[in-house]
Amino acid sequence: MRSRYLCLLLFAVAPGASASDAEAPLTVEAASMEADRAREISVFRGDVLIEKGSIRIEAEEARLRAVEGEVREGTLIGAPVKFRQLPETGELIIGEARRIEYDAVARVVVLTGDAWVKQGTDEFRGQTIRYALDDRNVIATSDETTPERVKLIFQPKSETPSDTPDNTGNPPAEEASDIPPAQERN
Repeated sequence: MRSRYLCLLLFAVAPGASASDAEAPLTVEAASMEADRAREISVFRGDVLIEKGSIRIEAEEARLRAVEGEVREGTLIGAPVKFRQLPETGELIIGEARRIEYDAVARVVVLTGDAWVKQGTDEFRGQTIRYALDDRNVIATSDETTPERVKLIFQPKSETPSDTPDNTGNPPAEEASDIPPAQERN
């Protein structure tokens, strides 16, 4: 039988979290839960599902440390841990890693082990991705023991339809008259 736990804790992991995410209750579902009240740590195991507003996280295990009703630290472990959030910008953020650590005091999120984050059409890949929430600083690193390198993909912003080539690769009609036919270009 699955256990369901509802915690009214602040756990906004990603920048740009909507006001509704910050004010939403944190819901944690898991197959089991252990709470160490002296150390203020709760450990959830087995198909862990964490939801808070538009934030959704799936993991095999979650260790959350809460002080006075607020999550101060969180460690999520999985094969992989998966997350998604729809911030106020409207660009869906999705990602995964084998381990995700969150430090609410330092306001830092660290994804480790085949880390991948995608926002809109842009994406980061690396063995470790460290994100500082306040200054929005990202550091991605590879692991010296593997040939895998850090990868960043930024898609160009789409232009207005009249400024872009059509599906054939031809320039817009107003520019087409400036280009001589193929037989005249030789």
